[in-house]
Amino acid sequence: MGDTLEQAMTSVLEQVDETYEVLVVDDGSTDNSLQVLHKLSERYPELRYISLPRDKHRLLGETRNISIREARGEYVLPQFDCDDIYEPYIKDFVEVFHQIERCTEHHFYLKGNKLNIGQRDFMLKYGPYRNMFKEDRDMWVRLALDNALIPLLHENIFTRLPKSKVQLLKRLLFKTWAHLQADYRSNLIFFDPFKRLCARNSNRDYRVRILRCLYSPFAYITAKYMEPLPLPDSLVQGKLKVYWAEKQGTFNELMQRYNSAPDFTKLSQSGRTKFGNSNNN
Repeated sequence: MGDTLEQAMTSVLEQVDETYEVLVVDDGSTDNSLQVLHKLSERYPELRYISLPRDKHRLLGETRNISIREARGEYVLPQFDCDDIYEPYIKDFVEVFHQIERCTEHHFYLKGNKLNIGQRDFMLKYGPYRNMFKEDRDMWVRLALDNALIPLLHENIFTRLPKSKVQLLKRLLFKTWAHLQADYRSNLIFFDPFKRLCARNSNRDYRVRILRCLYSPFAYITAKYMEPLPLPDSLVQGKLKVYWAEKQGTFNELMQRYNSAPDFTKLSQSGRTKFGNSNNN
C-alpha cells in the first residue's frame, strides 16, 4: 500500500493531537511502505509503527489484534484503511461515542461508516478478531450475540483513493478467495456458492459469484487444513442483517433510546451535519 499510504495516513494525522496515538502494523510489506512510515514518523510524533516479518500463518485478523494489544490508549479506533482519505471528523466521532457511552451501563462497539471505536480491554475480551480474513464481520456477529454492537448511521466521511485496473483485479481475486476460505472455515456448506450463483435476488457482483464457484473446490479443501472458526448459528444466514436493522440509528435516534438528547454543541460546525441535524445547535 506504499502508493496510497502517505495520503491516507496524513489525512488522519493532520486531525489528531498528542492525546491520540496512531499505530500502524506493517505485516512484512515488500514495497516502500516502511520508508513512507519512517518519513511520516519524523513529521508526526503521534505516529508509531511496528514492523513484523511476514508469517504465512498470521492472517489479517491476528495482525489487527497486534495493533490493539500494542495500543497504549484506553480506547481504540481500529481498521483505518490505507487507501482511504478521511475527512476531519475523527474527534467528532469520538465525542459521539462518549456521549452514548455515558448513557449506557455496558461496554459496546460503535460501528460507523469507516470509523469504529470501543474500549481497548473490552475489545480484547472478544479477541477481538480471529485469525482469518473477513475478520470484521466475524467479530460483529460475536459482538451482536452479546448485544454489544451499535451501528451508527451518518453521512460519508471518507474518499477511496483510485486504483489501477490491475490493482482492482488483484484485489477482486484475492478478496474473493480469502472471504470464501473464511466462509468454509465458518462451516459454510460446500454447495452454497453455487446456490448463490443461481439466485436471482443475490446482491453479490456477478463476477464475485462466478469466482466463488470457480474457487470453491480449492478453498473448501484448503480450509479443511486450517483451524475451524464456526460462527454461532443464531446469527448467521442473514440474521445479522436483522440485528443491524433493529439496532442501527442516527446519533439523535440512539440517544433517544437511552432517554437522553445529543449535545451537538460538542461537535464541530460541519460535524453537526455529518452526525445529525445541523439545526440542532
